Amino acid sequence: VAVGPSLRTARPEPAHHVVRRTAPGDVLVVLGDFGRSIRVLRALRDLPRLVAPARVVVRPHPLAPAERLAGALGFDLRAAGFALSHGHPLAHDLANASAVVYDASAVAFEALAAGVPAVHIDLGDDLSLDPAAGCAALRAEPVDAAGVASALDAFAALSDDDYASQAAEARAFVDASLGEVSDETLAAFLPPEGDRR
Repeated sequence: VAVGPSLRTARPEPAHHVVRRTAPGDVLVVLGDFGRSIRVLRALRDLPRLVAPARVVVRPHPLAPAERLAGALGFDLRAAGFALSHGHPLAHDLANASAVVYDASAVAFEALAAGVPAVHIDLGDDLSLDPAAGCAALRAEPVDAAGVASALDAFAALSDDDYASQAAEARAFVDASLGEVSDETLAAFLPPEGDRR
């Protein structure tokens, strides 16, 4: 088994410095495909109540817009206290976020690179779909809304020095996980020259 970086996601630009939010920022919930989005939102149904006064902002995937989710969800997102992203670029939503909750999204790399805690909601898959599964810094993996709220409390309780240290470790993880397309990075996915047929 050869280990190589992901070439699908571009390496985020280096942040000049990480700005830690001192006031509650948004908890950004980034959704993926339709079926998994339903499962994520059901697991997080109580999150707005548990993290108030922070807003919980849902960023639907373009292929699973909020209108489509509403019919299958079984509850009204707005009535449950969720806000919806209004189609802003990801950088805008991340700039307002104190944490990102995600399932199987490469947005985790963007968050970690910016020093924003990434919370992977564990849906109980036999094989993890989390692209940031190997990262131990500024990352948590709860199974429900109460676990997400506890993880956010733990991030908030970090000292500034510990937070900065974890942000640097998370950025190093991102840099090691992503690569530019080049002969060198592609070589990790090809058999040695003598073994090609």
